[in-house]
Amino acid sequence: MTHLDHINNLGSPDSIPMTPNKTRTEPDGESNPEETKQEDYCKSSLLENGSMESIDEHCKHFATTSWTQFKVLFIRTFFCIMRDHTLTNLRLFSHVACALLIGALYWDIGNEASKVYNNAAMLFFCMLFLMFTAMMPTVMTFPLEMSSFRREHLNYWYSVKSFYLAKTAADLPFQIIFPLIYVLIVYFMTSQPLDPARFFMFLLVAIVTSLVAQSLGLVIGAAVDVATAVYLGPITVIPILLFSGFFLSLNNIPVYMQWLSYVAYVRYGFEGTMQAIYGFDREKLTCSQPYCHFKYPHKFLEELALENAIYWVDILVLCGFFVFLRVMGYFVLKFKLHLDR
Repeated sequence: MTHLDHINNLGSPDSIPMTPNKTRTEPDGESNPEETKQEDYCKSSLLENGSMESIDEHCKHFATTSWTQFKVLFIRTFFCIMRDHTLTNLRLFSHVACALLIGALYWDIGNEASKVYNNAAMLFFCMLFLMFTAMMPTVMTFPLEMSSFRREHLNYWYSVKSFYLAKTAADLPFQIIFPLIYVLIVYFMTSQPLDPARFFMFLLVAIVTSLVAQSLGLVIGAAVDVATAVYLGPITVIPILLFSGFFLSLNNIPVYMQWLSYVAYVRYGFEGTMQAIYGFDREKLTCSQPYCHFKYPHKFLEELALENAIYWVDILVLCGFFVFLRVMGYFVLKFKLHLDR
């Protein structure tokens, strides 16, 4: 019987054996009498040489290919997410409920010149909400998977690369669907411009920002235990928000601290959002007051020092953050595994 025969029993990390071998190696390095001669040789070599590298790095041997490992892990991870009704349903409920609340609170203000600051605050909150809802579930759940991952990896079941790629790919659909639901509700309830191009630009910024936040959560979750991760997650967000350009315009940040704004990824999410809504020569806004200073959207962008921001540059920078943090998370995971041996 191969490991693919057990797909229907998905639901727990131990439910799919990734190799037909009866070999089992405990995390402390001890082996049972059923180990093959090759495995005995590999582990004895590790002990004799004093090497701390994992068995798969030393022996370069798995019972299945990397592609098979990825496929099975992807299916298992995806089904685990779907069957985690508490977390998945809670994420869906929070996105819908919060979107309805924000839509009701900021009803029909998107085209009103006298309420541009309120609209900007709403747009910034959207980035903040999507950032937290993407990062915190990962921060809380990823450390809990480390024990089963460590045991299975040391059993030759799969490589770190296959596990990490499957983890990334399995959660990707949810990181796209949830922001999409949120944006669909908020965008039209708050009367943002009815332009398909602007809608998809806003949606793209929201999705990429949530992916970057989740990547940061993976780095934190891979590096520390769950208690520390829950504390570090929100703490790391505070400086990111301070240098986002919303609370303090970029021109007013002290010169010796301006470099910090370039490593605050929320800055690029906020810039991209403001460009999607108010940039690209948007027509003048309606004014229900005798005088509206920001009747012309470009004046509001100048007030926030965002008139020179380039939307697609912001998107590229966010994608760069996403790739960098994903790669960083992979190496943090390998280093953590090395230290735990």
